[in-house]
Amino acid sequence: MMLDFESDPIPTEGFDVCLIGAGAAGIALARALAPSGLRVAILESGGGRREEATEDLQRSLVSGRPHAGIHSGRTRRFGGTTTIWGGQALPLQAIDFAHRPWVPHSGWPIGEADLVPHYAAARAIMGLREPHFDARIAHFAGRRLPSFAPGTVEYAASQWSPQPDFARAYRGELAAAPNVFIWQHANVSEILPDTGGTRIEAVEVRSLNGRKARVTAREFVLCAGGIESARLLLVSRSRWPAGLGNAHDLVGRYFQDHASVACGRLTPLNRAGLHDAFDLSYHDGAKFFPKLLAHPEFQQREGILNALVNVIPEIEPESLAQFLKDVARALVLRKWNPVPRKGVRLDPRQLGTIAAAGWRFAVRRRAFVPRGGPIRLEAHVEQEPNPESRIQLAEECDALGLPRTRLTWKPTEASWRTARCFSTLAGAQLERAGLARFESTLPARDDDAEGWLAITGDLNHHIGTTRMHEDPRHGVVDAHCRVHGLPNLSIASSSVFPTGGSSNPTFTLLALTYRLAARLRKELTGS
Repeated sequence: MMLDFESDPIPTEGFDVCLIGAGAAGIALARALAPSGLRVAILESGGGRREEATEDLQRSLVSGRPHAGIHSGRTRRFGGTTTIWGGQALPLQAIDFAHRPWVPHSGWPIGEADLVPHYAAARAIMGLREPHFDARIAHFAGRRLPSFAPGTVEYAASQWSPQPDFARAYRGELAAAPNVFIWQHANVSEILPDTGGTRIEAVEVRSLNGRKARVTAREFVLCAGGIESARLLLVSRSRWPAGLGNAHDLVGRYFQDHASVACGRLTPLNRAGLHDAFDLSYHDGAKFFPKLLAHPEFQQREGILNALVNVIPEIEPESLAQFLKDVARALVLRKWNPVPRKGVRLDPRQLGTIAAAGWRFAVRRRAFVPRGGPIRLEAHVEQEPNPESRIQLAEECDALGLPRTRLTWKPTEASWRTARCFSTLAGAQLERAGLARFESTLPARDDDAEGWLAITGDLNHHIGTTRMHEDPRHGVVDAHCRVHGLPNLSIASSSVFPTGGSSNPTFTLLALTYRLAARLRKELTGS
C-alpha cells in the first residue's frame, strides 16, 4: 500500500520489520520479505519525484578534497539513487574480501562464497540474464579477445540493467502487496533504543509539514545509503551522546569512494581490433561494458590496491554521434529528457553516419563510436580505508532540526600509486597484444595533490562508514549486518563494506541485502 505521511497517519505498532529508506536495498528487501507474510513498513523521506525541499535535507558540507557526488550522486525519493544511476553491475573479486597485508584495515568477516548464492537474486532484480562477467561474455558478443601475459590483467565486462529505475520497475508490485506499507515524506529523525539499551524500541518520524509519529517493530533495517545511514546513527543520541553503534568512535569513519582517474591517451595500432575488444555491446536487453581488471597476483606483487581500466572513445558533446547516443538512451530507458542539439546539424551528408550507427546496433549489437576519434584510458581505483576520511555531524541543521553532515574525503597516495602502476601495466599489455600504445598524462609524483585533483573525480560510491567486522572495536556491524550490541537493528548499505574493490558497489550490496533477507525470514518466521 502506498501512503503519504503528510496526510496518512502511521500506526505506532503492528509491524514485523521497519525499513528506513526505499532505494535499491529497501526495495529489494521489501520484495524479498513480502511473500513471507511479514508486515513490513517502509519509511521513505521523499515522494515520487524530485522535490527541492526534501533534497535540501541531505545538503552537506565538504572539507578537504572536493566531492561532487555527495550531492549529485544522491536523491531523496521512492527508488532512491536507482532513479538517477546507469545501472552498472560488476561483482567484487575474491581478493576484495580477503585480508591483504599490504592494505591496512582490509579483510571482510565473510568471503565471496557467502554471497555467491545471492548474486542470482541480485541479477534478477536488475533484469540481468547473463551469469558471467568475465571473458565468457565473448561467446555471444562475437568478440576476438586479445591475449595478455598471465598474472597481469583480467578481461571482464560489467552489465547494465535494461531498467535501472527500481521505482518504475517495482512501485506497482510493492503498492499492491497486502502486507507492505510504504509511507512517503516520512523522515526518520531518530532511532530510539529501549530503557535497557539492548534493543531498538521505535523510530521517530517527522514530515516537513509538521506531522510526527513513533513506529515500533520487531526488526529495524537502515537502508539509507552510505552517508545517511551513518548520519542517523550519529544523531540518535537520546541514550548515548556519541550515537548508536558508536562506542568505539567508528560510525562515519573509513568513508571511501572510487577515484576516477584520467590516465592518458591510446594511439591505436589496430583500431578495428581495439574496438572489437572494448566497444559496448548489447544482449538480452542488457548493455555490456568490457574493461581490464588488475589481476590479484599483480596486486600482491606490486603492493597496490584493486583497480580497473576502461578504454573510452571520446565523443564531442555536441557531435552527431553523441546526439544519436542520447536519443538511443532515452528510448531504451523510456525517459525522454530534452537532448541538447546545439551545434548538431542533420544534413544528407550525415546519412552514412546514421546508417552505420543503425547497422552496428541492429546487426552487431554494438554501440556506435566514431572511427577516427581519440581514445582515452580511464582508471577506477579502490581507496585505501582511512579512518580520517569520514562523515561527521556539522553545526548547521536542516529544516527538521537535524545536524547536517560534513564530509572529509581523504584518499591516500596509495590510490594514486595504484592508478599509475596499473595504467602503465594495462597500457603495456594493450601494446603487447598489438592493439594500442599508451601515453600517460599522469602527474610525475604521487604526492602532487593538485595535479591528481585536476584529473580525478569521484564516482558516487559511498562506502565504509558503518564497516563490517566481527570485533566491535573495529567495526559497526557484524558479519550478518547487525549493529554490534543492538541485535534488532541491521544495516543494508554499501556503508558496511570494509573495502570497496574496484567494482560498482550496488550489485554486491543487493547480494548482501538478499543474504540479510534470508536471515530475517528465518529469525522471524522460522523458515
